[in-house]
Amino acid sequence: MYNLHYKNGLLYASIFLQEGDKSIIIDDVIVDTGAYHTIILTDYLEDLDVAFTEDDELVKSSDHY
Repeated sequence: MYNLHYKNGLLYASIFLQEGDKSIIIDDVIVDTGAYHTIILTDYLEDLDVAFTEDDELVKSSDHY
């Protein structure tokens, strides 16, 4: 069960990421039920020592047009 909170007109939740024996919690993640992808900064993955493989599909996101 997830605890959702509403602020600034949006729903927010915390997510839990785990790789092996390492884990982190990312707070204030916007919940978008119509989103096609989930965007997670690679900084969080580096904290877990997660490496990308050639089989991983990466989708880049930018706020620059």
